[in-house]
Amino acid sequence: MYGPRQDPYGEAGVAAIFSMGMIEDRELVINGTGDQERDFLFIVDLVQAIVNALDRADGEIVNLGNGIGYSINTVYSILKEHSGYVQNAKNGPAKPGEVFKIFLDVSKAQDVLEWKPMIPIETGLKLTMDWFKNKSIS
Repeated sequence: MYGPRQDPYGEAGVAAIFSMGMIEDRELVINGTGDQERDFLFIVDLVQAIVNALDRADGEIVNLGNGIGYSINTVYSILKEHSGYVQNAKNGPAKPGEVFKIFLDVSKAQDVLEWKPMIPIETGLKLTMDWFKNKSIS
């Protein structure tokens, strides 16, 4: 999950960490090659799934995600495009034991909740970057 209001100073939340780092013009580090893939779900899609679950889930356990893996390099590139950031990220050491690819099968959520993610990653990351830009101005 990613989007506005995510903590940009924690250990997790690469979209928020990159967004704030780019706005603050800090040097950014990508752990490993950056080819690691994660399932990025925009907060608005997550909220809609939860709302649908109130009426439809009936105790079912479902995966909520995008169902697609996006590389850390892809996330970095999209955010960079929307930020005006000119630096290139440095590659640091890979995190020991890190899962290289993880994305979810969301077909049960689509059936049970009558839900699917609607916000493309490019749109969600732009909205995230815009929120952090506006936050840093005020």
